[in-house]
Amino acid sequence: MSAAVGVSQRFALSLRGKLGHVWFGPKLVFSRYDAQVTACLDRADSGCMHEATVAIDGSAFYFARQLGAAIGWKRFWIAAELTVAYVSAGADVGLSSGGHTMRHRVGSDGIVLQPAIGFLVWI
Repeated sequence: MSAAVGVSQRFALSLRGKLGHVWFGPKLVFSRYDAQVTACLDRADSGCMHEATVAIDGSAFYFARQLGAAIGWKRFWIAAELTVAYVSAGADVGLSSGGHTMRHRVGSDGIVLQPAIGFLVWI
């Protein structure tokens, strides 16, 4: 079983003209996730002799800044956007096997660069 939930809030300021658009602004994203996998470690003719389960659950918080531009005419535009985000993520990882359970907390933070190119069509 696995699940993920995310919330994103975005507020952008923009400048528009006949042939182009420019926008910039902050973006906040929070996500929560969990997953579980069970694997057979020792298989026999009658079935699985020994199983192990790995479970992970955690969350991530992104504080980002975006800058984008589009150029085009009437209803067809080519756009480019760059998002630079500070990411703080953490997870609890658990391993269960043969009646023994180990848990470990993992955390990391860093910078994410996300370039994007796209086509905009106004219908």
